Amino acid sequence: MSSAFHGLFIGIDNYRDPAFRRLKFAGRDARVLHALFSDNTGGDCVLLPDEEATRTGVTAELTRLAEVSGDGDIVVVTFSGHGTRSRELATYDATPGRFAETALPLTEFVDRVREIRARLLVVVLDSCFSGGMLARAFFEPDDGAAARSDEVGAWDVLRSISGDGRIFLGAASSDEEAFESTRYQHGVLTHHLLQGLMGAGGVLDGRGMVRLSSLVAQLLDRVSAEETGSRRRRQRPTFEGTMRLTRFPPLVPGKRYTAIGGHTQPPLANKDLKSLVPHGIPSSVVELWRERFGKLNDVQVAAINHGGLLRGENVLVSAPTASGKTLVGEIAALHAVAHNRKAVFLLPSRTLVNEQYERFQDTYGPLGVQVLRATGGVRDQVSDLITGAYQVAVVTYETFIGLLAGHARLLDGIGVMVVDEIQSLLLPDRGPRLELLFTRLRRAVKRHLPTPQLVGLSAVLGDPEELAAWFSAALVQFPDRAVPLCEGVLGPDGTYRYRRHGGGLAPVAKAEQQILTTSGLVAGDDLAERLVGELVAQGNRVLVFRANRAGARAFARRLADRLGLPAASSVLSTLPRGDVSRVAEVLRDCLGSGVAFHNTDLRESEQQAVVRGFREPAGEIRVVVATTTLAQGVNLSADSVVICELEHPGRPGRSYTSSEYKNMAGRAGRNLGQDVPGRTIVVTNGGLETQRIWRDYVNAEPEQARSALLSPGLDLANLALNVLKCLADEPGGADAAGVADFLAWTFASFQSSTARADDPFPPDEVRAVVGSLHEGGFLAISEHGYQLTTLGEVVVRSGLRIESARVLVATLGAVTDVELTRMTLIGAAQLVTEVDEVRFTKPSAKWQREYDDFARQLPRQGAAPAVAAALLGPRSRDRAGNGRARRALACQMWSAGQPISKIETALTLHLQSQAGVRDPGPIAQAAQRTADVIRAVVDIARHLHPETDLGDLAETLPCRLSEGIGKGLAHIARHVGRRVEREVYLSLAQAGLSVPEAIATAGTEQLLDCADGDEDLATALRAAAEAAVAEANQPTLDDLVDLPED
Repeated sequence: MSSAFHGLFIGIDNYRDPAFRRLKFAGRDARVLHALFSDNTGGDCVLLPDEEATRTGVTAELTRLAEVSGDGDIVVVTFSGHGTRSRELATYDATPGRFAETALPLTEFVDRVREIRARLLVVVLDSCFSGGMLARAFFEPDDGAAARSDEVGAWDVLRSISGDGRIFLGAASSDEEAFESTRYQHGVLTHHLLQGLMGAGGVLDGRGMVRLSSLVAQLLDRVSAEETGSRRRRQRPTFEGTMRLTRFPPLVPGKRYTAIGGHTQPPLANKDLKSLVPHGIPSSVVELWRERFGKLNDVQVAAINHGGLLRGENVLVSAPTASGKTLVGEIAALHAVAHNRKAVFLLPSRTLVNEQYERFQDTYGPLGVQVLRATGGVRDQVSDLITGAYQVAVVTYETFIGLLAGHARLLDGIGVMVVDEIQSLLLPDRGPRLELLFTRLRRAVKRHLPTPQLVGLSAVLGDPEELAAWFSAALVQFPDRAVPLCEGVLGPDGTYRYRRHGGGLAPVAKAEQQILTTSGLVAGDDLAERLVGELVAQGNRVLVFRANRAGARAFARRLADRLGLPAASSVLSTLPRGDVSRVAEVLRDCLGSGVAFHNTDLRESEQQAVVRGFREPAGEIRVVVATTTLAQGVNLSADSVVICELEHPGRPGRSYTSSEYKNMAGRAGRNLGQDVPGRTIVVTNGGLETQRIWRDYVNAEPEQARSALLSPGLDLANLALNVLKCLADEPGGADAAGVADFLAWTFASFQSSTARADDPFPPDEVRAVVGSLHEGGFLAISEHGYQLTTLGEVVVRSGLRIESARVLVATLGAVTDVELTRMTLIGAAQLVTEVDEVRFTKPSAKWQREYDDFARQLPRQGAAPAVAAALLGPRSRDRAGNGRARRALACQMWSAGQPISKIETALTLHLQSQAGVRDPGPIAQAAQRTADVIRAVVDIARHLHPETDLGDLAETLPCRLSEGIGKGLAHIARHVGRRVEREVYLSLAQAGLSVPEAIATAGTEQLLDCADGDEDLATALRAAAEAAVAEANQPTLDDLVDLPED
C-alpha cells in the first residue's frame, strides 16, 4: 500500500482582537514543525500562521485533508495558540463573547479530524482550556458562566479522536495551564516533541530508529518535569490513543529548519556573573559587576533564565525593595549596547533621572558607554536623544512621551526600554499617557514593526499577571523580601504590634513588643517624637514619612531640638553658601543637630547632600524626615521607617493605597544583614484606627493593578487627541473609528474584556469627543480624516490639558502684539492647572491692600491688562487671585536673577505669620513648573500672534525660569554642560559679568572668585561664554544671501 505524508501546522501569536494576549512562540512552534517535516518528508505540508489561521481557513484545510488523505497515509495536525474555557480553539478571527460563532468548537474540530483517513494520525494541541492568564488560554474569570450543561471537559471531547492508529497529545491536563518557555522559544510541549522527533534522549532503538512509543513516553516525562517561570509551575500533558509498532528515522534538520534558527541556546545563567558571558555580556562589564555586586541573586537569575531577558523577551519584574531589580534593567541595557542597540531608561522624576545618570556615567562611562539624560531641564541632551547619538539614555516619562509626539522616529534603534516604577502606569495623573505609549508599541507589534524589548520594574504590584499578559511579558515575581521586615502599628500605650516576614526567617503573623513606656495619653507628633528618640538611642538610622512638606520641615526641627545629635558637619560643608532660601536655612539648622528633611522645596544639590549623608555607612545624618518622593525608588537605607500619616499631601480625604504604603514600608532594612530585620512602624491614635491600619495596610495585599484609563473623571478629550497624533504615523484613517480601534488595544479595554464589563470607550462617546475637538480648533479635516492643528500639536507635545489650552487661547487672544512680554507669558502660565500650587494661596493680614499692590505691580512689570485681570480675578477673600499673582511675581523676579531673600521678602509683606514663620511658598519649584509649560505658552502666543517677534524669549525663558537667572546668563547655562549653583550666577551678575562677552574676556582671578575657587568650574564658564559669543556672531541668512540685481 502506497503511503503519503500530510501535515497541517497552525500557529497564532497575534490575534485580530486585542483582548487576546499576544503569544510569543506559537507561530514559531508551527513554523519549526512545518520546516522540520518539510525537510524530511517532501510531502503535503501546509502552514497556517496568524492571519491565515481563521476559522474558515482552518476548517477548509481540515476538509481538504479529509479529501486527499488515504488509508495508508500518515497525517500530523498541530495547533499552537489560545484555547478557551468554553471549549474552542481560538482561531485568528475569534471574538471574545462570540466564541461559539467565531472560534472553532472542539466538537466541530473533532468531527472534521475523524473524517481524515490515515494509517497513523497524530493530533498535537499545544494550548489549554483552563483560563490561565499567562497560559495558552484566553483568560476568563472562573464564575461558571463558561461551563456547558453536559459538564464534559475539553480533553474529554478531544480524547474521542483516539483509536487504532490515532494519537492525541495535549499540552496539559484539564485543570492546568500550558506554558511557553523563553529558554526554548517554544511551547514546552512542542519543544520536547521536536527534540524527540530528531532523536534526542532515549527514543532511539538499537537500529537508530525513533520508536513512537518511546517518544511519547519521553515527552510525557519531560514535560511533566519542567518547571516554568519564576514560580516554577508545572503542566502534565495528556495522551490518548493506540500505537502500532511504529518506527521512523530521526528527522534531520535541513535548509528550512536551519533558516528558522533551530534550538541552540547558551547554557543557563547561574549566580556567577561569568555565566553571562556566553549570553553576550562583555567580559569587561562582567568584571565590573563582580567588583560591585559579587554575584547575581535569585531575581536576576530568574529574569534571565525564566524571563528571557537576554533573548529579547518582554519581562515584568515584581519584587520587593532592595531585591536587585535595577541591575535587571542594567543587564538588559548593556546586552543591547553590546549588540549595537540602544537602551532607554524611563523614570518617574527628575531626581531619579539625575541620580541614575550620574551613577551610570561613573560606572559605564569609563567603559566607553555614551550616557545621556533628558528631564525637560537646562542640561538635557535632547538633540542627541533625537538624533540617536547615545547608547544609554535616562529620561523622565513625560519628557520621552512629549519628544515622541514630535519625533516619531525616536523609537528607531532602541533595543530595550527599561521602565522603572512601572506601577506609575496605574496612577490617574500620569498613567494615561504612559498607557498610550505602551499601547502604541503593542499595536506596532501587531503591524509587524520593530519594537524595543520592554523591561518593567516594580516593587509593589497587586496581581501582576494581568498586566504581564497585556505586555506579553514574562512575569518574574518574588513576593518575599531578601531582607526580613517587621511591620506594624504603635498606639498611645507604646506597644508595637507587628508581623515579621521575609529574609528566610520563620514568618510571624502577629507579635507585640513594648517599645515605649507611656501613660497612654501621648499621641500624634509627641508619640512619634518619643519613638524616633528611642530608635536613635538603639543605634538606628531612622526615616520618617510625613504627609506634606511643611509637616516634614516642622517635625525635623522638633527632632533636632530634642535629640541633640552631633552636627552633620561634612554635609553642611558641601551645601551652597549663597542665595539660601528660608527653607534651606531651616535645613542647615537641623543638620547642625544631625537631623535632616528631604522634599522638593530643596535644591537638587541640597537633596543629594541629604541622601549621601544618610545613605553612606559613615554618614553623619541619623534621621531624615521626608515626604513620599523618597518612596519612589531613591536609594536610601534605613534601619527603621516611621510613618506618621497615611493621607496624600494636599489631597485631604484621599488615603494612600496599600501599594503606596508598601513602597514606604519597604525602605526599612534595605542594607541590613539577613538575620536583622528592618522595622516599619505606623504611628496611630489607638483603638479603631489601629485596627483599621493593621487590616488595610500592614496585613493587606497590594490592590489589583487597574488601568488609569478606568479612573473616574478621565479626560477623554485629551486621550482622543493624543491617540489621533499616534494614528498620524499609521496607515489608515485618523478619525473617530480609528481612535476607538486604538483604544481597544489599551490595558483598560483588555481588563474590561477580561472582566466581561462594558466597553470603557463607547464609539458614540468617542465620536462626540472627536467632534468637539474639531469644533474647538484642535483638529482640522484632512483627506484621510483629521489632522492636528497647531494648537492640537502644542497640547500633545507639552502634555497640557485641553481645558488649560482653552484658557491660554482665551487669555492670550485678548492680548495685543506689543503686550507679549516676559511678564505676560509668565502670568498666563499661572492660569493653567498644571502650574497650580496651593501653598502660594496663603492668609493675608491685609488682603485688600495686597490685592491693590498686585494690581499695581503686575502692569508695572509688563503684564498685559487681560493677563493681570485673569490672574487677580474679582476682589475676594478666597485668596486664589492673590495666590496666582504672588506666584507670577515670584517667577518674574526669579527669572530676572533676583536674590531669593529679596523675593521672599516681597512675597511675605502682607502674609500672616504661621507657627512664627512667614512662608513665601516654594519659589524655585513654582518657577520650575512654569518652565515646564512655558514653551507651550510661547507656542500658543505665536499661533495667535504670528506677526509678533518674541525675540529669544522662547529660547531663553525656560532656562531663566529653571535656573533663576537673567537673560545674558541664560546663554551661559545653555552651553556650560554641568550643574552650576544659582549663587555662582548671581556672583557673576554682581561682578558685572552678566553677558557672555564679559565672561569670555574676564580675568582668571575674577572668574575664580565668582566660582568660589573652583578652577574646573571657572574654565567651564569661560568655555561656555566663548561658545555663546561664537553662536551670537554667526552670520544670518540675510548676511549670506545677496539681494537680486533685477
